[in-house]
Amino acid sequence: MAEEEKPATTPEPTLPSPPEFPSNPDDPPPETPTPPAKFDPSRSNSPISLFFLQQSN
Repeated sequence: MAEEEKPATTPEPTLPSPPEFPSNPDDPPPETPTPPAKFDPSRSNSPISLFFLQQSN
């Protein structure tokens, strides 16, 4: 891809990153729900996470 030919420090205003792929993969947008496959009770606020938290106590 042409993007790989450019330095990572060079921004591309003509090709903004889609919401599914934020510039920082370690810090996903808050509107993105945590997938069940990657359960993280420290970040998930869903009732299911609360259920697992209660079970682990």
